[in-house]
Amino acid sequence: MNKLKLLSILVGLISWTSTKAQLVIDINKDGYFINEKKIEYPMPLKSLSSALGGDYRVFDGINTIYTYDQLGLRLYEPLGSRIVKSLFIDFVNGSYKFSSKQPFKGSLIINGHKIDKAFTKDSVSNIQNLFFDRSSSIKSGYRAVTFNDITLYFIFNEDGNIQSIAIGFSNIKNDFQTQLQNSDPNSTLINLDFKYERGVKDHEGKKAGIWEYYDDPTELILRYDHDADSIMYLKKNYDDFVTRDGEMWVHAKLDIYPRVIGSNGDFRQILGSLISYPVLARRQRIMGRVYVSFIINKTGNIQDVKIEKDIGGNCGEAVANALTSLKLSWTHAVKNNVSYDSRFIIPVTFALGLENKTPVIPPDGKLFLPDAYILPELNIIALGTPRPISN
Repeated sequence: MNKLKLLSILVGLISWTSTKAQLVIDINKDGYFINEKKIEYPMPLKSLSSALGGDYRVFDGINTIYTYDQLGLRLYEPLGSRIVKSLFIDFVNGSYKFSSKQPFKGSLIINGHKIDKAFTKDSVSNIQNLFFDRSSSIKSGYRAVTFNDITLYFIFNEDGNIQSIAIGFSNIKNDFQTQLQNSDPNSTLINLDFKYERGVKDHEGKKAGIWEYYDDPTELILRYDHDADSIMYLKKNYDDFVTRDGEMWVHAKLDIYPRVIGSNGDFRQILGSLISYPVLARRQRIMGRVYVSFIINKTGNIQDVKIEKDIGGNCGEAVANALTSLKLSWTHAVKNNVSYDSRFIIPVTFALGLENKTPVIPPDGKLFLPDAYILPELNIIALGTPRPISN
């Protein structure tokens, strides 16, 4: 064997050994990383193999499988797509022809917890911020979702020892779509299905740890740490908000903008449930649009609720009282590390249904409203009217 070929083999061996020794898969609140390279599925094979190398075997079936024997992992992609959908880490040698010939020898870290071949079904409860869908669990496995919608499927043997873990991403529209259920008192495993919010509650029913909120089920709006009362992520908003500067109210783009700590859908549903169509307004068949302003102060609380335009029949009071009694916290306005009060107005339309049809409320004429950020309109509809009560 000539020296050049021997040198090439040695360089390849050193390169493989270095890759194997340095392989770190880290899943945390900031995302999914392989050797510090952020992974976002679906990802082209070329991009992912740049982090793992090209030393793999290929098997075609329902999926195309790329098996990295020396790394102890497999990549799965729909046949011919060249787009990787998931990665399997093998902690033991499998019996299939596409199984890794060597167990995983790198480092797998999930939310700060290192996973190795000693990991068992009982160890799962030690991983914080990891939520399990029991409805899809089987005797030997658990399907879970972490923050950032990274899914994990843990497969154990009959003795409860880890065999492999599949890493992918969830489909938010279809995954975890029922209401929060209480966790097993002997385990942190919970069936946490969500549409607009996701997180866990303590034994008193209060929100604990990190929660995620969605105004639309497909897009994360806010990630909030309820233990630390701090924002971990807030979707950008380039609207002009109205903040107090001394005695003046000014329009400004904010670094942190005021919004309810929750989904806007829940905010509107809760507020709407607190507003009853006043009996007097129904008797007198009063319909129209009420405008009520309020301030979100520097501590994220509602204050200075004021009726800006009323239609009578106690409608304005019904909205103002509901806002005053609303038990929801908000983020507050921040620009250049300075906190500000901010002002909002919410229009609320009261309408009476006639033969199960809601009459059209005519548009407002010229309104003289104070400077404020106007929220989407809320509708309070009553079907039919009560009979007049004789004195």
